[in-house]
Amino acid sequence: MPLPDQAQALRLADGVPMLHVISVTLTEAGKPLSLEEFNFRAASWRCRSGCSAS
Repeated sequence: MPLPDQAQALRLADGVPMLHVISVTLTEAGKPLSLEEFNFRAASWRCRSGCSAS
């Protein structure tokens, strides 16, 4: 469940789940290049082997 500030930013009511995605981009040598974090309303996404917007 989202923290209170995350729920407020996403305009989520209490008890509504969110999807937290962490993406790491690596160099060709396998070293970390960037890290990105995303928070989405869970009801807006379907997850399989990947994610797509509904």
